[in-house]
Amino acid sequence: MIAEAKAKAARKAAIRKEEQMLLMQDKLENVERIRRMSEYKRQQIAQKISQDDERTTKMGSLKRAIADERLKSRTRELVAKHRAREGVTIERELLPGPGEYTIKTTLNVDRGYKIGEENPKSDIEWIQYRASQIPGPGAYKDVSIKASSPTIKFSLADVPSDLELRMRRAPLTPGPDEYNPGQAFRADTPSFSMGNFRCGFFWSMCSFLLSLSLAVSVFLLPLSLSFTQSLFLDHKRTQAQDRDRVGAAPGTQAASALVVPKAG
Repeated sequence: MIAEAKAKAARKAAIRKEEQMLLMQDKLENVERIRRMSEYKRQQIAQKISQDDERTTKMGSLKRAIADERLKSRTRELVAKHRAREGVTIERELLPGPGEYTIKTTLNVDRGYKIGEENPKSDIEWIQYRASQIPGPGAYKDVSIKASSPTIKFSLADVPSDLELRMRRAPLTPGPDEYNPGQAFRADTPSFSMGNFRCGFFWSMCSFLLSLSLAVSVFLLPLSLSFTQSLFLDHKRTQAQDRDRVGAAPGTQAASALVVPKAG
């Protein structure tokens, strides 16, 4: 029994040791796998950085090449422009210069002239001279003026105002008690009288037509009401048929099928 127990304990210890070794091996493999993953990520990042640097370098070199090519193109164009300009004669180079003209003089070289030594008046002196030539207010002679046309004289009469005119007319106007009401009034123009016309037939015809229209309206009112009611019922019946044609929902049909009519 003791040997068996020892053997079992030894097997258990061996199994536990083997499990510990396997666990340690798993840990080491996990660490190695994590290291390899980190190394792979690092390599990927380094590769991406190198690719970005290479692309940046290529783009910079391409830009410099494009700039150099553009500069060379501009230089070639400028040189061609100058060469073309040298081969063309400009019109201003064909025209004579300022000192190449021969202009005949308009001066009389056989006779000389001398500038005068007079002292002309200034603007203020001319103003004073003109003012001395104009006569003053007291230098005119008194000339009597006689009118050749008839003269008009304004009246000196005292024209009454509107109030004064009303006050003057008031005493001349008769008052209310100065009239003679007993005097018979007689018209100066001929008078006329209207005939004694009676329109009984017209009023009788109007009353007959009114009563006839009332009778017709009373007779047609029930017919119109019944016709309207029939139209309304037909409209309701058509709507119910349309709803039945479309059909209700399955749940509604089932619920309606379970309804039991009530006893009377």
